[in-house]
Amino acid sequence: MSAAGARSPERDVVIVGAGVVGAAIARELSRFDLRCTLLEAGPDVGAGTSKANTALLHTGFDAKPGTLEARLVRRGHELLSSYAARVGIPVARIGAVLVAWDDEQLAAFPGIVERARANGYEAIREMGLDELRQREPHLGPGARGALVVPDEGIVCPFTTPLAYATEAVLAGCELRLRTPVPILVVSARHSEQEKVRLLDAGADDFLTKPFGPAELAARVRAPRPAARRRAVS
Repeated sequence: MSAAGARSPERDVVIVGAGVVGAAIARELSRFDLRCTLLEAGPDVGAGTSKANTALLHTGFDAKPGTLEARLVRRGHELLSSYAARVGIPVARIGAVLVAWDDEQLAAFPGIVERARANGYEAIREMGLDELRQREPHLGPGARGALVVPDEGIVCPFTTPLAYATEAVLAGCELRLRTPVPILVVSARHSEQEKVRLLDAGADDFLTKPFGPAELAARVRAPRPAARRRAVS
């Protein structure tokens, strides 16, 4: 926010990318007194990587206990499960079955159970071979044992970002589609090989430190080739 008497910025927050992460951030920030804009290069929300993810709603049972990943995956499962039920996002609680095909895999089961319980997930259990065959009649021969994780599921990858973005827009967030954002790499690396690698990977420009603020601002303002803009959009 600007100081008193200074010219206020047009937007307080600009979020680049209206996939599931960007749309979720926009929804959350739109709850506050902020002028938010959500930018998306594609023609619609969730039209990039988010539409092609695995759709797993993961409990985090197998994460390393005590890590940030373990805490966030578990919390994310709780939040999205609750949110999906509230707004009508399709979720299928199909569960997951871990099948052991040899002695080594079977011997790993107690450690997997211990890790799950250390992560606060108690519903994991061993499944007998008769129950396994009844549940998965088309499973090939040779299974030695199984673990079942009943709360694993799949969630609709299309509805989720649309729900987030809809709530964000209704709360006052501005959504701009077909709005690519130039990728400007700022680096201390000087080698030509590194610059070529990043430009070939999709960067629009490469700025080597040290540089002045005027040069950075000029590069941001510089028009980009129409061919690159069309390719990104």
